[in-house]
Amino acid sequence: KEWADKKDYNLRGKSYIIQGFGNVGYHTCEVLNTFGMNLIGVGDHSCYIHSPEGLNIFNLKNYSNNNKSIKNYEFGNELSKQDFFNINCDIIIPSALELQIDKNIAKNINCTLIAEAANGPIDNEAEEILEKKNITIIPDILANSGGVLVSYYEWLQNKRDEYWTEKEIRDKFDLKISDTFRKIYSLSVRNNCSLREASYIYSLNKLESHYNQKI
Repeated sequence: KEWADKKDYNLRGKSYIIQGFGNVGYHTCEVLNTFGMNLIGVGDHSCYIHSPEGLNIFNLKNYSNNNKSIKNYEFGNELSKQDFFNINCDIIIPSALELQIDKNIAKNINCTLIAEAANGPIDNEAEEILEKKNITIIPDILANSGGVLVSYYEWLQNKRDEYWTEKEIRDKFDLKISDTFRKIYSLSVRNNCSLREASYIYSLNKLESHYNQKI
């Protein structure tokens, strides 16, 4: 959402595919559904399916819960992993395993944005190819840091012997993650670098500042 706001990119009606339909994948779909986006492809450990007209995420979730996978779901056509990542769409979200997108897959990817909901799903050679194709990557260190952030909030509550409501946690999270994205985005623009490189620059600068203060 923050990326779309920065790029003046209307998410409503945009198509996306997602690899992984567990906790991360499904809840990502839930959020994107509220933005009016259209899921046209999904994969899990059992198979990949593609439906150009779109998939109902709630029906698919019920099916997956009952059958422990999306295999043989009545809607969509089954296809290979290679063909799945070749689907022409607006956004790709790998939310399963690491090193899923290599150079051979990257050559045929046709999208505007990739958001890494998994840890390290794109290898180095693939990332170079995607950058040359001007495909933006929101890196794992930024895109899926929410779990660590909320764990920190849990630690704070325990340390202070406090109990925060879900709304308080969500509000704190939204403010923090939005503010961080804006900082990283501005840094990438100033340094003419990728969001991943900007994330590393920001992190290293914070470490340097911290240790300089100690010295």
